[in-house]
Amino acid sequence: EERDETRLAREKLKILIHQGAAVSIPAAVFLAVFSENVLNVLYGGNNAVAAGWLAFSAVGIVFFTFMTLFLEILSKGRKHLLAAGISGAAFLVYLGVLFIVESGKLSGINGLVFAELLSLALAAGGSFYFVCRRFSYRQEWLKTFAVTVVAAAVSGTVGMLLNKGLSGVLGDLISLLICLVISILIYIGILIALRAFGEEELENMAGGVLYKKLAEMLHFM
Repeated sequence: EERDETRLAREKLKILIHQGAAVSIPAAVFLAVFSENVLNVLYGGNNAVAAGWLAFSAVGIVFFTFMTLFLEILSKGRKHLLAAGISGAAFLVYLGVLFIVESGKLSGINGLVFAELLSLALAAGGSFYFVCRRFSYRQEWLKTFAVTVVAAAVSGTVGMLLNKGLSGVLGDLISLLICLVISILIYIGILIALRAFGEEELENMAGGVLYKKLAEMLHFM
């Protein structure tokens, strides 16, 4: 019975990680691609420099998503001290790195962004390691991450090229809305075409029914 529970926990963990990757990776890519549009809509004016910082820090969405997921799993598994220790260690790393970079060449906003990303990455990686040990879990990297990154990169590139042509004509807001919708549709289409999700996986994930119907309509399932 204990082995069955562990096996079910591993299957659920696999789905959660895949779902987290499928949402957070394209979110980071699209934020990076459309960062200048977002800032121009919110604040107006020329935000090219700030957009570069926002685009660079967008990968933090991925780190934060998985950090939150794995720390939550540890907490629900009554590993509160371990989760608190990982969070505390990440915060200390943040303070240490921030102190180092502020006294060197990465002072200012660059140092803040670098320190934040490093602490998030360490917290996500550390919590992932202990979750894997807890459930004897081995990650499948190709379908979960490689396919997702390729789909997000292709759709993000298309959105970026479209946005360059449309933003000067339609304005930042309209161009952002149009290009973002197109990028999302392309991203979903690539995932369907590459059969990124299995039927059993779709039955246990949010939005899986809609995704399955789209795949069936396109004859990919």
